[in-house]
Amino acid sequence: MQHKTALVVDSNDHSRELIRILLEHEGYQTMETGDALEAVELASANSPDLILIDLQMPRLEGYATARKLRQSVRFKSVMVALTGRELDSDQAQISAAGFTACISKPVVLKGLHERLSEIRA
Repeated sequence: MQHKTALVVDSNDHSRELIRILLEHEGYQTMETGDALEAVELASANSPDLILIDLQMPRLEGYATARKLRQSVRFKSVMVALTGRELDSDQAQISAAGFTACISKPVVLKGLHERLSEIRA
């Protein structure tokens, strides 16, 4: 059985750890980073099935990270925006950047499961 892989991109160590645990509960093998530029390198090298990106990142914010990833011709990952601020959840801007969905933080198992089910449907 082949496992799906996920990349978690969040500068907050605790958020990253929580999301990693929740994704592993959903059957994903995970990679994680607190740096958006490193995320681009990891995604390019590993082609994860799912990438969750916090919109508020240092050095390169989440929208720019998503656009940079979408520039790759071979990029086929599903991207989900993570936001802790309601102001960041502008669906038009999220879609324009290449995100499939948005999840509010703090992430909880039920909410993550429901959102992943919608994406996989």
